[in-house]
Amino acid sequence: MQKYIDAHCHISDSTCLTEVGAIFNAAKPSDWATVSKISDKEKNIYGAIGVHPWYISDLSVGWQSELSDLLKQNPELMVGEIGLDKFHNDMSRQMDVFIAQLNIACALNRGVCVHCVGAYDKLQHIMKGTGSVLPRFLLLHGYSGGTQDIKKMAEKYNVYFSYGARNLRNANRILATPLDRILAETDDDTPTEIINVVNRIAGILNIAPDKMADIIYKNTIRMLNS
Repeated sequence: MQKYIDAHCHISDSTCLTEVGAIFNAAKPSDWATVSKISDKEKNIYGAIGVHPWYISDLSVGWQSELSDLLKQNPELMVGEIGLDKFHNDMSRQMDVFIAQLNIACALNRGVCVHCVGAYDKLQHIMKGTGSVLPRFLLLHGYSGGTQDIKKMAEKYNVYFSYGARNLRNANRILATPLDRILAETDDDTPTEIINVVNRIAGILNIAPDKMADIIYKNTIRMLNS
């Protein structure tokens, strides 16, 4: 049977875990324990915990220590979903929270799942400022940036680019992404929908669906093991 992994999805009360693999992201501290527990218990389920830029106003004192401690207790967890969003308030605060989480990821040698909307210039500026200290990998979920920086980011910061149904309207990004850096996502709570996303990416690249599924699965596993 063909293997699939949804590179970016979320847990909800209606989530049904299936034989399709998935990377579940926690967007706020109240999600961390659930994602940690499910990723530890379920085969082929991976977890990422962090604070999404939409939820930074709700943070309590000591959140960084809580995040760091939980990551130390769960060595397989990634850091995510974290990031920057031009269309939400207080970019300065967003950057502070993002950098704090990026530093934790670097210190613990974890991969990072990133939400970035309209702020790729700021993201690259921050990454450049980290110098030689980098997280294990960056997963740019729902990539919506320019095509001119894709190869540079992939090579310089070990970036993988994940595409979902909303991103497939712009085929140029997928066509510009190195084949070994393409991932697929639902950004939803139904991972099985990843099969449709993979098939649509296959159509854009004119690759047989089963071959595309194999490429994306291997890309995802390589990223997780990097």
